[in-house]
Amino acid sequence: MDQRLRAPWEPWEAIPVALAALGSAVVASVIFAAALGGPGGSALLLTAIAFQGALAACTVAWVGLRYRGWVPALGLRSDRATRDVASGAWSGAVLFLAAAFVVLPLITVMWRLLTGTEPPAIDQPVVPVDPTPVQIVLAVLAVVVAAPVAEEIFFRGFLFGSLRGRLPFLPSAAISAAVFALFHVQPLLVLVMVFVGVGFAYLFERRGSLAASIAAHGMFNLIGFTVILMDRL
Repeated sequence: MDQRLRAPWEPWEAIPVALAALGSAVVASVIFAAALGGPGGSALLLTAIAFQGALAACTVAWVGLRYRGWVPALGLRSDRATRDVASGAWSGAVLFLAAAFVVLPLITVMWRLLTGTEPPAIDQPVVPVDPTPVQIVLAVLAVVVAAPVAEEIFFRGFLFGSLRGRLPFLPSAAISAAVFALFHVQPLLVLVMVFVGVGFAYLFERRGSLAASIAAHGMFNLIGFTVILMDRL
């Protein structure tokens, strides 16, 4: 990463930003549930979109208001956007294949050896069973568009960026990836997403722009979403 873009904010500042986004999502969930007659499919998807939007907005607003002129340090600019996006998309596909066919099987074997039990199945409720066309569109917006943009701004641009200014790459990537992974809650998925988060951080480090990691995240989610959707239909 360019030394000129080292983030001046502290890692702990990610906490109030995340809490503000979570609070916004709670308010949005109440509004959507009331408007749609309950907290079901469409309301949950709209809440997910609202949370991601709030996460991105709160991150940019925090940096913009507290550190005037430092928003570019989040990595939102790219002098070679087309190449960054292409590199990111290709890398995201490779990461998905590695996660699905190498990392996940290895973690599953280790889980069995260490616990003597089968690991809990991964269940990603990103789209309801037998979804409506509207729900599919909302799910695509939430998973393939909103999540990659917001999560890369927060976890890579904001959290990893703050750590990277103080620590070498590997601990910075590992810490930010661990926090990113914990947001996925399910134990097996959390372990897999640590690997994925480090991959996104490496891509951001190498390309110097969130355009690459956003594209990688989007491609990763698109492949996973397609697999899940085929199972739901």
